[in-house]
Amino acid sequence: MKEKSTEFNFAIKPGKGDPKRILRFTMTFELDGPPTERLKRQVIEIFTRGFLRYLPRESAEKYERAYYGNLLHSEKKRRAMDFLRMWNHNLRSAKKDGQMRGGRKFLARLEPFIEALDRSDADFFQGLAKAMQILKEPRISNLDKWLFEYAIENRWIKTHTVRELNEQFVSKFRAISDEKLRDKCNKLGIPFKEGPRGKAAERYGTITGRKLK
Repeated sequence: MKEKSTEFNFAIKPGKGDPKRILRFTMTFELDGPPTERLKRQVIEIFTRGFLRYLPRESAEKYERAYYGNLLHSEKKRRAMDFLRMWNHNLRSAKKDGQMRGGRKFLARLEPFIEALDRSDADFFQGLAKAMQILKEPRISNLDKWLFEYAIENRWIKTHTVRELNEQFVSKFRAISDEKLRDKCNKLGIPFKEGPRGKAAERYGTITGRKLK
């Protein structure tokens, strides 16, 4: 199949200057088909990590906590998480492209692992074991991380109401009430559309087949 250019559009809200300012970016990839959901999540994660320094400090710190979990406060264990995440990404890409696991470029990505072996770095391997446990959880296991990446993917545009956000996305991996999700979005600065209120909200709940909480 002939490769086609696929564009991914993102945006970030920088931590300094005009609070309404939004920086928009476009990344282009040559793919041999439509991007999979897994690839989209991978690209968004890599983009977010690469531009984390431009986010407000508090937001960046919250994303880091979500990304590393309880490995955040150990440099060696953070390196283990970075290695495992990137290894998994590269492994999936190699399988998709039919590459050999023993290829020179593929093996070069083992460098952090080999260095840890040479140093008998117990902290790295403890972090690696914990990182494996974290990543074995559901595909999207941390709500804060997902919400930041959702906002970046949607270029900080108010795309869904809290109810839509919950029903279409969040409920697939996390049980949370609309009220608590709204509070979390407000706390993290995640934009959302205002939904119907009062009697209109009651009718909306009937239409969607769910009772308001």
